[in-house]
Amino acid sequence: MKNSEMTTNQLNGMGLSDLRVAYLCTEGGPHLAHKPWIQSLSKFAAVAVIHVPRNIVRRIFPSYILTNERYDLAIADGFSTLPVGWLMKKARLTKRLAFITTSPALTRFPRLSSNLLKDVDFIIATSSLMSHAVKSLGFNKQVVVCHPIPDLSDFSRIEPSLNSKKICFMGSHSYAKGVDLLPEIMVKVRKKVRDAELYVIGGEMIRGSEGIRVLGYVPHGKRLSLLLSECSTYLHPARFEAFGLSVVEAMAAGLIPIVTEMTGAKDLVKRVDPSLVVPVDLDAISMKIIEVLSMDITEKEVLSRKAKRVAEEWSAKTKETFLRCIAKGLQISGGG
Repeated sequence: MKNSEMTTNQLNGMGLSDLRVAYLCTEGGPHLAHKPWIQSLSKFAAVAVIHVPRNIVRRIFPSYILTNERYDLAIADGFSTLPVGWLMKKARLTKRLAFITTSPALTRFPRLSSNLLKDVDFIIATSSLMSHAVKSLGFNKQVVVCHPIPDLSDFSRIEPSLNSKKICFMGSHSYAKGVDLLPEIMVKVRKKVRDAELYVIGGEMIRGSEGIRVLGYVPHGKRLSLLLSECSTYLHPARFEAFGLSVVEAMAAGLIPIVTEMTGAKDLVKRVDPSLVVPVDLDAISMKIIEVLSMDITEKEVLSRKAKRVAEEWSAKTKETFLRCIAKGLQISGGG
């Protein structure tokens, strides 16, 4: 067993075995990358998963939680579940409240967020970016970082085409993800690398332009694997992305990642090469793409292998990290 791994006795020693936990997630959840957190916690604690309605009226009057059940800890997974967790704390349905930050939503409503966070005992941030965001709102209690856990098995089997000038982006069409920047970025890149091409893979269509192939939603499977195997580089030009699971998926596939400093997954990209993290600036992003596409094959192979290794090692450790975060948060907040 590696030194970083924890034994069952060590985990039991965290004081999780007698814990009664309410895990709050939105209808249709939890997110696939958050399910392993629940599974790992359920091995040591009694976990009830409560689905919070998306309908705002039903969320404000949550009769579904006003029962005789009492919990030692409520975990609000995402900003939309936080008001319900706050209400549970106020109604003394839970002794302590933890909040998992999964989006920049709390920064859009700073006054509301600051008021809700007063009753939060500790925060699990999905990246150092989100940790900084909650601290900027004046939260002065425990904040621990724990990245989500995607299933990388399909991606780990992919071998990229490192000599290719093809770049990939995966994600929905949103301002926060910087999708609208892609056409201008590619105009700049193609001035230096004429055969550069960008695959845009996502749930919504954007208007294509020269050098951009818009593919729409592509589910996990053979077609997605084939598309990624044709590429050498992954681009994520986010203005604010709490984490960015697609970045890690691309890394597991061996693509060389280029992300902005406002992408939460930069925590992992820095371990590949800090210079692959760039400002949210069209020239800076374009220049880095040109630099990577122009590297010799040996340099690309080194970065590709490192990206795969970082993604796979991180995925294996994160279940354990989540349990440590819960135990540490409880200890600091006076529980456990």
